[in-house]
Amino acid sequence: GAGEVSSVDESIIASITANPAPTARPVEYVPVDDIDPYNLAAVDADYISIGGGTGAVFSSPVATLPLSTLPDGIYFVRISAQNSPLQIAYYGQVVAKNVPEAALRPQVTITSPAPGSAVTMTTNINGTITSTRPLREWYAEYARADLVDLNNLNAPDSDWVRFASGATTINAPALIANFDGTILKNNGYVVRVVAWNDIGLGWAEPL
Repeated sequence: GAGEVSSVDESIIASITANPAPTARPVEYVPVDDIDPYNLAAVDADYISIGGGTGAVFSSPVATLPLSTLPDGIYFVRISAQNSPLQIAYYGQVVAKNVPEAALRPQVTITSPAPGSAVTMTTNINGTITSTRPLREWYAEYARADLVDLNNLNAPDSDWVRFASGATTINAPALIANFDGTILKNNGYVVRVVAWNDIGLGWAEPL
């Protein structure tokens, strides 16, 4: 998965389909700091080829990332598929070798209120948002608990309502956002504070 940490060679499993079938599907990797992970289509000579082929594949190995022979660090894997000069799809994922979690993705902690608190008025959400790497953004959102996937709080969903955002870290416990409970009907709600860094890895902390 995204942000996986390993020290052994990793088989890259993918499903790649298209109509007509892909005529090329290269797999490449690069040290993440050498490219912009948010610009998957960029032509960059730093990418190193580790696989390729033609035609569709379904949950099959398409390449092996040689982590066992690479220096410790963070790497970016890019898979692309093409079936005409103007039709190219991209997928990218970060993989790390012997990198601590705190150096890989942002960290969010909520110090108050406590999880499961009853909120009937405006309430301050306090905590920290820290990141070893540059922080791209953070935001606070709420949703009815029965309308979103509580097992995947990072997942996008139109039922989430954003009520605060920013792009700077909060390194000591302080106010993250003010949540106005007076505008909600009686029900069960979940609040999430999500932070993303410059290599596309995030952290979602529920309340």
